Amino acid sequence: NYNGGDTDDNIGTEFDLGASYTFGDPDEKAIRIGGQWGWFWPGDAWNYADGSSMDQVEMGQFRFDILF
Repeated sequence: NYNGGDTDDNIGTEFDLGASYTFGDPDEKAIRIGGQWGWFWPGDAWNYADGSSMDQVEMGQFRFDILF
């Protein structure tokens, strides 16, 4: 596999969460703010050559959009 471990079909599990809110009329001019967060729990397909598993991955982002 990518990390040198044995091959496996289990690539892992991912959970994503997000929310946004739009101020104004999207058909005219508006501002949208929001955030997103994701978690990834790697499966055995990402194990290292010594058999240890890869750490959990987390990532978040803040969004600010101007709609026109």
